Amino acid sequence: MPLPRIAIIRNIESQKISLPRYGNPVGTSMTLLSAHADSIKIAPGHYEVIDTGLAIALPIGLEAQVRSLKESTHTGVFVLNAPLTIDASDSQDIKVCLYNASSESVIVKYNDPIALLVFSPVLRVEWDDMTTKHQTQAAQTEALLQRTQQEIDSLNASENTDEFEPLEQTQANEPVNETQADVIQEETTEVVEPSATQDDTEPSQEQEDDVVLQKKEELDDLPSQGENMAPMEPPAIVKEFEEMANRSVDVQENGEKNEN
Repeated sequence: MPLPRIAIIRNIESQKISLPRYGNPVGTSMTLLSAHADSIKIAPGHYEVIDTGLAIALPIGLEAQVRSLKESTHTGVFVLNAPLTIDASDSQDIKVCLYNASSESVIVKYNDPIALLVFSPVLRVEWDDMTTKHQTQAAQTEALLQRTQQEIDSLNASENTDEFEPLEQTQANEPVNETQADVIQEETTEVVEPSATQDDTEPSQEQEDDVVLQKKEELDDLPSQGENMAPMEPPAIVKEFEEMANRSVDVQENGEKNEN
């Protein structure tokens, strides 16, 4: 495939040196040489503009870029405004601005390599101004968002009004019927459980003796009966007294046995 041919014009100084050329058969950059007849000294932290003595005429759709050397003979020296773009509108000589970032002065001699030249295809475009359309779409989107938010707020307000507020007012105003009052009374009434020690405990010996004395006093208060009076069934209180007396005797005997 044949390479594109670019028109180039050399000044008097550059006619004594070779044209820029690729470093190897597959390389993409050409080497630019200094066309200054005299040596140029670049102090530390300073820059100098060095002329190549070359002017090129590029076709539309192609550009050339001036870049720093990959391996410079002068350490710390590079192209200050890299990459420098050259297009079809540039017809002046190519000049390279070299900056010395080292701590020592650098001397650039005639025919010394100073930069690289790379060619690249470029595209030309046209603008499609979408400012008005974008503003219209943004306004429509904003209006849609506002309308949606208003609908959501309206629904929320409707739900709060129709469901929650009337329910609270009804519960606060309606009277409590008798069934509800009974339920409330049952819920609030405390259940008092009887003490487990009130009825389950057996009477002590002193309590039984007190009961026996009380029954005996009641017997003494009964009216006396005549001698010729027909025999009759002893009152129930007498039987109860005898039973309690016998039980008291049995309890005392059992207690004595347990002590022995």
